[in-house]
Amino acid sequence: MPVQSEQNYLGDWLKYEDESLYSRDEVVVVSGQNLATGTVVGIITASGKVTQLAPAASDGSQNAAGVLLLPVDASSADKGALSIFTRHKRAVYRPGR
Repeated sequence: MPVQSEQNYLGDWLKYEDESLYSRDEVVVVSGQNLATGTVVGIITASGKVTQLAPAASDGSQNAAGVLLLPVDASSADKGALSIFTRHKRAVYRPGR
């Protein structure tokens, strides 16, 4: 029987998001990459563009900045107006309230 594989989808890893798209930021992905949904990205300090997380780097991309919401093919050129999941507002428990 042939092996079948299926791409990842947003619902495979994102189970909850605050209302009004509070947790999203718009970014530009640096060219030369083909990234899947759920890819952890870092921001290159000099350009402000994002790239796949590179822990050994020293240009800012070594720090996780968010998670790519949709797949992007930036193989030949920078791709802009893409969303990343960057934060999550948590409810704070306050006793006596």
